[in-house]
Amino acid sequence: MTMIHYPVKQKTYKYANTKCDKFSHLDESGNMIYIPKKKFNSDKEAIEEAKRINALPKTIHKVVAYKCRTCHLWHVGRTKKELKHE
Repeated sequence: MTMIHYPVKQKTYKYANTKCDKFSHLDESGNMIYIPKKKFNSDKEAIEEAKRINALPKTIHKVVAYKCRTCHLWHVGRTKKELKHE
C-alpha cells in the first residue's frame, strides 16, 4: 500500500489584505487601493480615540478599540451596533 502525501493546507484569509491596511477606493483600472490603518501603542490611547469618534454627531455605527493579530498594536474599528445619540 502506498502512502499519499497531501500538501500542507495554507491558511486562507477572507480578504486578500493580510497587512494592517484598509480599503480606500478603486483606481481607474479597477484595482483596489489600500491605505495604512492608524496604529496606537496602548489600549488606553485607542479607547480614547474610539470615545472621541463615538461622540461625533455624524457617527452611525459604534466604534471600538481592538488589538491587531498582525502588528500586535491597537486599531479602532466599527461594529454592527448602531449608536443612538441622545
